[in-house]
Amino acid sequence: MKRIDYGEGYGQDWVYPGGVVEEGESLDAAARREVLEEAGIVLEEDKNMLFPLANYITAPDALRIQHDLLVYVTRYHADQAAPRVASSDEMTEWGWFNPEDVLNRVQVKRMKMLPSGIFAVRRLQEYLSNEKIRQYREVLMGGTFDRLHDGHKQLLQKAFEVGDYVYIGLTTDEYIERSNKQLKEHVTSHADRLFFLRKYLYDQGVLNRAIILPLGDTAGPKALDPKLEALIISEETRGGGEYVNNLRAQHNILPMETVVVPLLTDATGQVISSTHLRQQETNQDSRSE
Repeated sequence: MKRIDYGEGYGQDWVYPGGVVEEGESLDAAARREVLEEAGIVLEEDKNMLFPLANYITAPDALRIQHDLLVYVTRYHADQAAPRVASSDEMTEWGWFNPEDVLNRVQVKRMKMLPSGIFAVRRLQEYLSNEKIRQYREVLMGGTFDRLHDGHKQLLQKAFEVGDYVYIGLTTDEYIERSNKQLKEHVTSHADRLFFLRKYLYDQGVLNRAIILPLGDTAGPKALDPKLEALIISEETRGGGEYVNNLRAQHNILPMETVVVPLLTDATGQVISSTHLRQQETNQDSRSE
């Protein structure tokens, strides 16, 4: 972790390296760049795989701006260069800490930390633990979640029923554009889909157990995390599940167990799907014209 000093009146807080994503930059590329700029550590793609760990939305600042944070975790190897203060403007010192020790220090006011830092350290402590409440500790699922419907909700409910923490890959607009989805031009934006997904999870009281990730390809940024135990899929996405587990096998990572959720049908026997809903809306628009 690094300690930052914003100057008189702002205190000296400990937090993890991080910053703002630059235009045209991917999230993991931004994370690697920030660690290099602040701590002088080169995170190599083949050696230091980055796995999303937590979401955190900051409270509004003086300008009423909120920041949507995605926290990553990686494995640091002993033969890599030691961290250093690479930018005195962004770091005054650094240190290695045990998560439990950090939380204890914060509690007795021996260490000052930003709320986002406390959240991330607590989540890291849970991630490293083997204790679990439900059938699985960490589970993965993914989808477009366009026009969030009862089929989506059934899939999500199953994920949170069996998993303590659920990583949800939400397809990006770019991924949709490259796909062969029917009526893809009518798929709502990633921002809108993210909003309604978060709202639903909040209403269900499980948003604090969800980590929502941008999904730019079939596997996504979390698929190779050895800590994942199960993959939540529907009957029609078995192929994607097999692809992800085959990818893990290629990297000598144990496969995830698969939890298959049945498809849901409406009163007419039609499978409830976003494609069908888009078709209905398109037909209604055509009749209106």
